[in-house]
Amino acid sequence: MRFMKGYKAPFGKLVCYTMLLMAVVMAAIKCTATGGVPNYPGYRSIAAGPIETGGTSSSRCFEVAPVVHATAELHELEPALLLGIIRVESNFDASARSRAGALGLMQVMPATAKHNRCGNLLHPHDNVVCGARVLTQLLKRYDGNLVYALSAYHAGSSLANKARSESRLPSNFGYVEKVLMARNWYLRYGCQ
Repeated sequence: MRFMKGYKAPFGKLVCYTMLLMAVVMAAIKCTATGGVPNYPGYRSIAAGPIETGGTSSSRCFEVAPVVHATAELHELEPALLLGIIRVESNFDASARSRAGALGLMQVMPATAKHNRCGNLLHPHDNVVCGARVLTQLLKRYDGNLVYALSAYHAGSSLANKARSESRLPSNFGYVEKVLMARNWYLRYGCQ
C-alpha cells in the first residue's frame, strides 16, 4: 500500500493488511438500514445478499441459538461468530450437504469429524460442537488470528499457511469477509 511505502518494521505488510481488515470490518459495522450494504458510490458487495431478517433462516437461527450460545461459552468463542459461520456455510440448514461432502450447520467434513471424534454431523448440537472445536483448534494454531483461522476453516490450512508465510491476506478472503459481516449483523441484531 502506498501510505506504508518505506515502512521497515518487522511485519510491515502484516500491519498494513491488518489495517485494511480493520477498515473492512468498520465499514461493515457502519452499514445502515440498507440491508447490510454500505451506501457509498462504487461499492460492490461480495456477499450473496443482505442478511435475511425474517422467514425460515431467522426462525432456524432462533432454534439453534441456545446450542450456539452454550457451545460458544464452552469454547470461549463469540456466539455471533458461530452464528456468522453457520449463516454463511449453511444458511441454518441442519441437513445441508456441500458438493465437497461437508455436512450440517457448520459444514464439517466427515474426515475432520472423525479426527475430532465428533458425533452425528446432521444433528445440530453435534455439528455445532464439532465446528466450534475445529475453529478453536485453528485459532490456537494461528495465534488467535481470526482471518487465518476462518480461511483454514473454509478451505483447509494450506491457503492460510501460505498467506501467513507471505504476510498477506488469504486468497479466500471473500469468505472471511462474509463471515465477519454476518458476525457483525448478529452482534448488532441477534437472530431477528
